[in-house]
Amino acid sequence: MKLWVLSDTHRNLSAARRVLLAAQPGDLLVHGGDYYGDGIALAKEAGLEVVVVGGNCDWWGGSSPEEEVWEAAGVRILLTHGHQQRVKEGYDKLKHRALQVRAGLVIFGHTHIPLNKTEDGIHLFNPGSISRPRGGERGTYGIIVLQAGKIEAHIFQVSE
Repeated sequence: MKLWVLSDTHRNLSAARRVLLAAQPGDLLVHGGDYYGDGIALAKEAGLEVVVVGGNCDWWGGSSPEEEVWEAAGVRILLTHGHQQRVKEGYDKLKHRALQVRAGLVIFGHTHIPLNKTEDGIHLFNPGSISRPRGGERGTYGIIVLQAGKIEAHIFQVSE
């Protein structure tokens, strides 16, 4: 299963459209909030299924889930924006929540800084921001391939 992973698009979809519509199709678009409606719109345009959550900038658009937990290809996944777990201060609360829901993969956003690492047996994945990057010059997004309980995760920069 191939997941396209975006977060923190903030209604600027030009780079995301370029990447998604020019790429090989995947199975699912995952959007980690801050304009969760962007994830819904992009998935529709690309013909993908979608899982989205709201972020700290999604207060205006009605109700959106704060987190989603599901299983795909033998991997239990937690999707959250990360602001409620205060990810800008560290990952302890995020890892604690992952343990509570028995997730081996946590996808989140909020920091706008990409992260792809395993801590305490939990794979932490933040695609960064494709439209408002911090810590780099170009926007970033992620692709995660799940197969038989294995996680292969990558972060990519948007080409100019």
